[in-house]
Amino acid sequence: MQGELRELQRQLQKERDLKFEESTKYLNDVKLEVEWKRRDLEARQKKVEDVVAEVDSIMSKTSMVKETNQAAFYVELSSS
Repeated sequence: MQGELRELQRQLQKERDLKFEESTKYLNDVKLEVEWKRRDLEARQKKVEDVVAEVDSIMSKTSMVKETNQAAFYVELSSS
């Protein structure tokens, strides 16, 4: 009886250890996936920020050209 209990306890410990290893591996895999996704999101965010900055720059240049052309038109119009 005592031997059976010890054997059962050993089996339960092995099962516990195996479950712990599986859970640890799963947790590490999830951590890696989350880290990969975080880095990917950071890279995508940087790209979006770069595009927004480029659009802002284009809009600014467009406004300057428009204002310059408008001013030149009025100067030409007033000198005529």
